[in-house]
Amino acid sequence: MNTTIKEILIIVTVSIFLALLFNWKYAVKPLPWVYQPIIVDSVSNESLNNLLNSTVDTTQKQLPTTVIDTTSKNLQVDSTKIKQQARLDSIKKAKQLIADSLKKANAQTTTTTSEPTADAGKLPMAVNYEQVQKLMNNPNVLFIDARKPDEHNKGNIKGSINIDIQEIQGDPAARGRAMQTLFPLPKDKPIVAYCGGGACELSHEMCDLLISIGFKKVFIYLGGWNEFKEKQGLK
Repeated sequence: MNTTIKEILIIVTVSIFLALLFNWKYAVKPLPWVYQPIIVDSVSNESLNNLLNSTVDTTQKQLPTTVIDTTSKNLQVDSTKIKQQARLDSIKKAKQLIADSLKKANAQTTTTTSEPTADAGKLPMAVNYEQVQKLMNNPNVLFIDARKPDEHNKGNIKGSINIDIQEIQGDPAARGRAMQTLFPLPKDKPIVAYCGGGACELSHEMCDLLISIGFKKVFIYLGGWNEFKEKQGLK
């Protein structure tokens, strides 16, 4: 009996040692020895209003339509003019591409040190419960639930979509599906990420992903579903 207990203690001790060694030496993103919450700045109501007002409502914009009477016998198309115009457009595009390339090359040669882009290292802005209520009524704002699908299905902020951040980090197919959802969206679209709240960091990881692919108005609801559910009086 004593031998069995000693063996168990040895196995546990060795396992803990190996886990700590891996986390310290080899982990790509080591876990902190003591939990440290990620600090993000809160957005003021005035700043939030300005950001929302500067967002283009892409849901209501419609492309201009041209009604063509295909039954009319008087409609004639000059194919030669169309070809000429297409050729001129191609030349203009080629000239523009060359000009852009030269401009970019000049900018790179005049820059002696590599400076980070405007969004490099950018953190999301935190919104509180009252601001979340306001954002929920704005059709241009997208809410993303970063939790697992079963948690999302049990309860979520109305209108939010579910993107399991842990799944897309480990499954290329799931990441591809998520990108198909996110990439077509305009990059100035306000997005609020949330998860369970508290010590849950899934929403932070979701914000990192959104910022990395170019979204400029990324918010995080730190209270998450737990606070929202409590203040809404939901079970």
